[in-house]
Order: sequence, then C-alpha cells, then structure tokens
Amino acid sequence: MHTHSYTLADAKALERAKDYAKAAEAYCKLGDYPKAEAIYRMLEQRFPFHKNIKFHLGKLLTLTQHWDEAIAKLQEVGNSSSYSEESLYLLAECFRNKGLIHAAREMYADLLERNYHYKDAREQLRSLDAPGFSELAAIQHTIVHSSPSTPASSPYQTMQGFAVEDRYAIVEELGRGGMGIVYKAEDTREHRLVAIKVLSPYLATEQHNRLRFFREAEIVAGLRHPHIVTLLNVNQHDNFLVMEYVPGGTLTHWRRQHDLNAQELFPFIAQILDALSAVHRQGIIHRDIKPENILIADRSTAKLTDFGIAHICGATITRTGTHLGTIPYMSPEQILGTPLDHRSDIYSIGVVLYELATGRLPFSGDEMSYHHVHTPPPLPQEVDGTIASELGELILRCLAKDPDERYQDVNALRQALLTL
Repeated sequence: MHTHSYTLADAKALERAKDYAKAAEAYCKLGDYPKAEAIYRMLEQRFPFHKNIKFHLGKLLTLTQHWDEAIAKLQEVGNSSSYSEESLYLLAECFRNKGLIHAAREMYADLLERNYHYKDAREQLRSLDAPGFSELAAIQHTIVHSSPSTPASSPYQTMQGFAVEDRYAIVEELGRGGMGIVYKAEDTREHRLVAIKVLSPYLATEQHNRLRFFREAEIVAGLRHPHIVTLLNVNQHDNFLVMEYVPGGTLTHWRRQHDLNAQELFPFIAQILDALSAVHRQGIIHRDIKPENILIADRSTAKLTDFGIAHICGATITRTGTHLGTIPYMSPEQILGTPLDHRSDIYSIGVVLYELATGRLPFSGDEMSYHHVHTPPPLPQEVDGTIASELGELILRCLAKDPDERYQDVNALRQALLTL
C-alpha cells in the first residue's frame, strides 16, 4: 500500500467514487479492517483471478491473523507477480504462526534468493533454527513448492453470470482448494446444474500441475460408482473439469443444517467406505479423506469427491519429498512421507469418525503432525461419556499408528460400522 495519509472522509469519498481499491486501502490505513475486508471481498467476487486484489486481501488477513485463508490468498498470487517478495514474506509469517516451520523456512529461503536484504528475512530464518523447532520441522513438510507464472486471461476467469465455453453459465463459487476453484454452473445444453473445477491459472503454466489436475479426470472416469461424483466433461485447453453437481453440500454442512448426531451420519460413511472399496480395488489411494470431500446428494446418498492428490500404486506423479493432504486427517505414514497403502485412507476415515462422534478432532494445535505420528488419541469415551465402548474401540482401531493394527480393508470396517 502507498504511504498516504487518509481521513475517514477520504475513504468514504473514494468509495462513493467507486474507486474501491483505494477506498479499501484507506480503510485499512485507518484501522477499519472489517470495512476494508468487505470491499476486497466484493472486488474478489467480481474479479476472482485478479492478483492485486488477492494480494491485498491476503495481506489484510495476515494482519488480522486469519492464517489459513491468508495462505490460500497469497498462494494464489504466485511468485512471479510484482508482489512476489512481500507475498513470500507474508506466507512465511503465516506458516510460522501455524507451526509449519519447514514451510516457513522454504518461504524465507526463496525470498532471500530473490532479495538477500529483504527486511529482516535473514534474522527470521535464523530464528527458525532455534532449539525446539527442528524436530517438529522434520515431519511438517506439507506444502508443495512451485514457481508459478502469470497465464493469459481466459473466459472462465470472470465473475458469476459469465459463460464458459458458450455452454456453461457460472452461477456461484462453491469452494477453493490447493489446485483451483469449484463453481456451480448451469449446463445450458443439457439444462442441468453442474460443478466446474478450474485449475488455478498460476498453476496451469507448470506441466506437472496440469498432469496432476487431469490425472484426477482419468481416475474418476475409471470409477463408475453410485457413491463417487461423476465426471461429465474435460477441457484440457482451458484447464477445467465438469462434474455432477451435488446439491446437499459437504458432510459438515449437511450435519449442521439438519442437526444430526453421529449415528445418523454413519450410513453416509458406510457408502463412502463402499466407494473406497472400489477405489482401492483399482490400486488407488485417495489420500485426502475429510468431511469436505464427502458430499451429500440427498437424505440417503453420499458421494466421494476430489481425487486431485490420489496416489496410483506404482505411479510417481507427485514430486519426491512433498507431502500432500490435509494435516488434521493425515495418517502417520503420510505425514512422514514413508510408503503407504490403502490403510492410510482407513486412518483418515478414523479421524472423520472421531470428529463426528466427539465433536472435535483427535489432535489439534501447532504440533498436530507430531501427535499423529507419536501420541495416542484421547479415548472417545473420555471426550464424550455417551459414546458406546464398541464405537470407541472401532475408531481407535482405525487410528492405530501401525497400519497392521488397523482394519485391513474398508469392507471389514464397513461391516463393523453397520453392526454397531
């Protein structure tokens, strides 16, 4: 932001003049962060791939200590923009505050390669090597490091209401992930709602990112199953996938909306286990099982989605030394980067079941990765005394550190769950 002194009258005048970027800057300078954030979010909705907007929103979210969302916004800015140095510095701050020390170290190192004298980056990097950081850092390398560049603009990089491919009319944004954005859209040819998953433009210029993105299409296309989201169309020229639209939203959203207890959600989990059985028979490990990737179609149907980081046994698309996944739901072997098999997904299902039953994750806080590897989870019955011992034993068996001590296949787990 420019070094400029603003008054409240200036900020309001800029807003009335529809100079929204400067108005948001003024409100931020004045300390009215909610107002600044509201304007940046309005601008982002209008221009979802505008890097200047994402940078300033990410910077503001860092200032207000919303670390996770700040990371998402700043990563979307990319390293080739005019804000690359400050973005890296802010990302390092976010990762450091979340306890992701290895990721913070990478950001500072990348920044110092670009500008050795940038602010206090050298001192910050040295401080990460202080006693107490190193041991945990060894198992916390969970961020994929890439060097994105700015792509050419494309028709789908627009606000809602615009068309994609003269066929799909964007209705609204549904969510964002590490690889891109998912939109709800209308298929004007088939007269139905669909979900369009767009590879983020700053990732699309890297061939390995495109390979990973479209490998999801190959995986899903080969998995015809009533409880796996169906792939409808693939556009490799403009880097998007079209999938069936699942109206009920995520498992978490559905539970809150209908105020359901864990037992009422187990039939959905059983369906996901049935889907995983088909996945595992194909030699595929999902690697990102979590409530956000379980979608609810209606009161009787759940569907598994997001195979973006699925691992095909024997394949080596994923970069060596990088760990993909969502830390709260990752198995010990996935966190450590050691060889894994389908039993890693069983561990993740155990985390989902633990969360459904107790209302909280088995591990939380900055040292989550360490606890997944080394610490026994609290007994579910100790968290909630109403939980049956049989359910607690089932969950803890899923969460065994040693894969040999877990259920050895999802069908056995499914049968055990249905007999509770």
